[in-house]
Amino acid sequence: MNKSQTLRANATYAKAGSIVNMAVTSLRTILSLNAVERVIEMYQEATAEACQGAVSQVWLVGLATGCQLGSFLLSYVVITLFGSYLLFDNVRDSGCDPSGTTDGVPACDPSGADVFGALMGVTVAAFVLPQVSVALDAFIGMFRSQD
Repeated sequence: MNKSQTLRANATYAKAGSIVNMAVTSLRTILSLNAVERVIEMYQEATAEACQGAVSQVWLVGLATGCQLGSFLLSYVVITLFGSYLLFDNVRDSGCDPSGTTDGVPACDPSGADVFGALMGVTVAAFVLPQVSVALDAFIGMFRSQD
């Protein structure tokens, strides 16, 4: 969420809060003027505006997170299928052992451990990528504050 979105969200929450504060401090006046319905309408409008702003921001964050997780899952599928193809091809052609533990049978190249290692590499990279965006945001913010 950037600075203008944060300021806009804070303004909408402040507007709803000020209506509540006004209603509580002026309760006798509101009741005597029979303005309860109007105050409720004002509060509902203010909270709807705050809700709409929050939903639009959360929707974008959810979409980005879903795309990121989907790309990780897709990379897992690609690595698994390609690694399985390479292992199957080697076993079929040379009769090698994918685990490399059978005596007298040569180990496959790549081995099952190599495919598993590639999957673990993608997993570790997946954990690091969100931190890159945080670091870039801090780095960019450092230059913005100097302007």
